[in-house]
Amino acid sequence: MKSASHTFATRNDIVRLEKEIMLLKWMTGLVLGGIVALILKTFF
Repeated sequence: MKSASHTFATRNDIVRLEKEIMLLKWMTGLVLGGIVALILKTFF
């Protein structure tokens, strides 16, 4: 039965993954915002 517990994600795993995904979304958002700001600075 040990293998079955490893195949299913526990609630803790899901919560941890959601936090990591949230962090990645914020990081990509900040990076994209910085790039857009730089582009706007150069052209305007």
